[in-house]
Amino acid sequence: SNSPEKNTKMLLPSPDDDKSLRKLFVTHVSRILVKHLKFFELTFDGVVEWKVKHQHYKDMSTKSVIVPLGVLLKNENDNHDMMDIMTHFHQYVPSVDCTKTVQVPGLNEPVRLPQASFLKLMLGGDQLTVARARGAMRQRVN
Repeated sequence: SNSPEKNTKMLLPSPDDDKSLRKLFVTHVSRILVKHLKFFELTFDGVVEWKVKHQHYKDMSTKSVIVPLGVLLKNENDNHDMMDIMTHFHQYVPSVDCTKTVQVPGLNEPVRLPQASFLKLMLGGDQLTVARARGAMRQRVN
């Protein structure tokens, strides 16, 4: 099922990809021409598409909500401080409330338990910071 021919087709651009890329090139080159050459500015300024419409265009058109995360006076080289940092970041992790059905021995019917399912977020940093974050998470589990 994973033949080299199939993998190559997945890696190479399709005709639709070529068509989309060509349209983007036309848009960007037309912007450059209108911006830097007076003749094109006078002739085509009203025709040039200055904002490319894409699948996320509507979402990106709305004003962003900016949440200041603040400054934590913590040292990420200290395991206890790293656990405090991770605990602080956890309050910003979105969750989805759901229920989990479990079978309890001795009961005839399953029991539904409320449970929060947290989304996974990326935490940036160098390799040492990531290793310390993993260590802090392991300590929290214990």
